[in-house]
Amino acid sequence: MQFFAEGPRKTEINPFEPMSQEAGKALQARVRYGYDLFVADVAKGRKVSEAVVRADPEKSDKHFGGGRVYGAKEAVRLGMADRVATLDETITRLIGGGARQSARAAAERNRFL
Repeated sequence: MQFFAEGPRKTEINPFEPMSQEAGKALQARVRYGYDLFVADVAKGRKVSEAVVRADPEKSDKHFGGGRVYGAKEAVRLGMADRVATLDETITRLIGGGARQSARAAAERNRFL
């Protein structure tokens, strides 16, 4: 495989060659920067400390998953979400329909949880 590029580092991270230690450190720094922005925004939006967002679920009862994926009910329990609702319920709530929901809509939503 041959690459054509301008600049000394334009092809340093490609799937066909081993990544240098320098390139790995640069990539990790970019990932950390994005993660730090994400953590700050989540903490602000959920009104919790950044420590809660970053917490390891194996070491803390108060956490936002530490990168793990949770189902809807568990996300609400952990404070990562406010409620479980269908798209229609959410749209109705956002356009002023409030928290009203039919028994059928609630049953349909809970069927998947």
